[in-house]
Amino acid sequence: MNISNILVIPKKSTIERDGLSDLSKEELLKRRYKEEDYESHIRQQQFIEEIKKKKFKNFMLLDDLTVEEVNKYKAVLTASGDDFFCQAAHYIIDAPVIPFNSDHKLSSGNLLPYTIHDLERVLMNLEDDKYSIDEWTRAKVTINDKEIELTTGLISIFNLNPFLAAHYEIYLNGSRIKQASSGLLIVTGAGSTNPWYSFYQPSFPKDKKKLGFVAREYKGIRRNGFVYEGQELKIVYGKHPGELSVDSFDKHTYPIKRGDEIKVSISDKPLRIIKV
Repeated sequence: MNISNILVIPKKSTIERDGLSDLSKEELLKRRYKEEDYESHIRQQQFIEEIKKKKFKNFMLLDDLTVEEVNKYKAVLTASGDDFFCQAAHYIIDAPVIPFNSDHKLSSGNLLPYTIHDLERVLMNLEDDKYSIDEWTRAKVTINDKEIELTTGLISIFNLNPFLAAHYEIYLNGSRIKQASSGLLIVTGAGSTNPWYSFYQPSFPKDKKKLGFVAREYKGIRRNGFVYEGQELKIVYGKHPGELSVDSFDKHTYPIKRGDEIKVSISDKPLRIIKV
């Protein structure tokens, strides 16, 4: 694989997002940033500098991504933590992904197999075409039959008022479950490592053709279950305004109201991960 055909999507550090990259460590600490914020910022900058030394030519920030532009490239390299990786993946349909943890000391990186220490090895194998592709299951989601972004990890359905329960009905395999909870979580194998889900249920493999769901602080006859290939989970939302969030991404959060139908199934477009 030619390195010039790879798109790099780097995450901005907290300090970069706040537009304070030019300030010294002392000035940042005076502004109530933690020392670990500064150190993480430096590690992420160092990682991007190393990437640039390797003759990568194509860089795009998350806010600039479009599906059409991203999928022009032979592959995509993400430099981030887990949440950012899942959000960037919304724009990646067919191109395989090389997921790097840009700050392996601070970020757990459950979904990110590579760090700066793997950079030379990964690039050598890519240039020699010595790699394979893992396929991670993604979820297809519709709201009132309108399809939204492919979900890499986590779908959250909740009441806008944190002091009120979300009311909804679940339809699966001919059964109807009426439920109220502080939120319904639906995950892929990748999303099952998320603390919101793993607090309640064990994780499962990223390439497993199934989705898991669990209700938080619920009232009803069934708390959790699975959706397998060929099945569809339908949720009919009840009273009080709510929201549906895809991979904890504010750009992909949708208002829902009484009577809205949300349908979730396994997508035929897995996320393709480069393995070396």
